[in-house]
Amino acid sequence: MKERSSIAKIPKHIAFIPDGNRRKAIRDGISIQDTYLVGAKKGLEVIGWCRELGVKHWTGFGASHENILKRSHEYMIPFFGGTLQLCLDVAKIPGVTLHIFGDIVGISNAIPSDYKREFLKLQRQGRPEGKFVVHVGINYSASADLRAFAGNARRTTQDVMSVGLHDLLMSAGVPDVDLLVRTGGKQRLSGFLTYQLRYSELYFLPELWSDFSRANFDRALEWYAEQDRNFGE
Repeated sequence: MKERSSIAKIPKHIAFIPDGNRRKAIRDGISIQDTYLVGAKKGLEVIGWCRELGVKHWTGFGASHENILKRSHEYMIPFFGGTLQLCLDVAKIPGVTLHIFGDIVGISNAIPSDYKREFLKLQRQGRPEGKFVVHVGINYSASADLRAFAGNARRTTQDVMSVGLHDLLMSAGVPDVDLLVRTGGKQRLSGFLTYQLRYSELYFLPELWSDFSRANFDRALEWYAEQDRNFGE
């Protein structure tokens, strides 16, 4: 393993698909609620690693629109509890901006109303700017992004091309991703940030999210530094 200070190229924006939480609950014999609280703590830990190395943006895939529609409320309530805990903890960190993107208003009313109120409050407070920004996607999907784009394009009084395509998306404010890391062994994007991932380097690893270690993180960065990023040229 190289010394951390010798990593040649640090990405400005790293996004994560933190897969494997349900499998951890089964493997370790713990509740779904506990496994998502563990996942939230891991998120804070990884955010700390990124800040330490000078990364500017950290993005996490909280829940897709499809997750919320297809999974039981008994499962989603603990999930939202863990995600809310992560967001509340991030919002307290000095010098860090929290940016929640996605359709919070459209989340099923079957989840606790106080969760929804807290997410909406945090979403209104956060602006996607600052020295270090944490973006969290909740009730977000590629199809929802496109629907938001179409609706915003119809409503704008300006020429669409002059406004900027990115600004019309549900994920507006989330910059292009340099490195995407997905834990849990699956090698797919699951509809995450289709526009921002156009030229991203994609790194998949078998470890579950809760098992994602600093050594895993450093290896991902070393691999990223070795890639020839030509952006289609």
